[in-house]
Amino acid sequence: MLSIEHKLVKIKKVTGVEEFKGDKRDYGCSVRIEWIAPNTILDIFDKDARPAFYERETGKPNANDEGQGELSLPRADVELTKRKLIYVETPIHFKKELDGYTITFHRGATEKSDITFNEVHLDDFTADPHDGGSVLMGCNAYMKPPVEQRGYIDHMSKTEIEITLTPPVAKQADLAPPKETKKKKTAAEKAGTEADPFANTDIPAAQAAAAEQASREGVAWPFPSGAPAQY
Repeated sequence: MLSIEHKLVKIKKVTGVEEFKGDKRDYGCSVRIEWIAPNTILDIFDKDARPAFYERETGKPNANDEGQGELSLPRADVELTKRKLIYVETPIHFKKELDGYTITFHRGATEKSDITFNEVHLDDFTADPHDGGSVLMGCNAYMKPPVEQRGYIDHMSKTEIEITLTPPVAKQADLAPPKETKKKKTAAEKAGTEADPFANTDIPAAQAAAAEQASREGVAWPFPSGAPAQY
């Protein structure tokens, strides 16, 4: 999940967005932000993007457009740092949208000056890979600031500010126990029940046999009932 913790970003522009719902007019704004991140952030958007644009550092300098060698200091926290596809036009665009984020603008030295918005929508992600393992990331953050905070957001344009971007909290799974399902009888169990009409009852086997014999109204029982023979 994408997350930013007290990261210095550049506010490229702030665009007001008016939405009309019937006779009511709602105000929102789209804030374009850019920040430097390790190229491992590309894995969030496409697992094939990082190996496509980067490889392991070989120690050999890259050649720029004039054929001169360029050296860059690779990041210690990134495995693939050497830029590939240097003649491919960037930035690259990702077709990904993220909802439910919380963004906090840290405008001062204390939390009292922070401005926080919930249910922020992120889209229009771009990435400009740099040699050394860093990527210039960009995205639009759509939010609905209240009237008293619109001025603060508008004046952030073309400035740098620290922000915290927090992903939505996953909903807890339903902890209710599953409903008990009645176990179906097998064919053998059904056959046994049908053969013995007194199965699953409190009637003893001897009484059941006697009752069965009496119900035949004098017809001789075809096999011993289990009682000892009288001689």
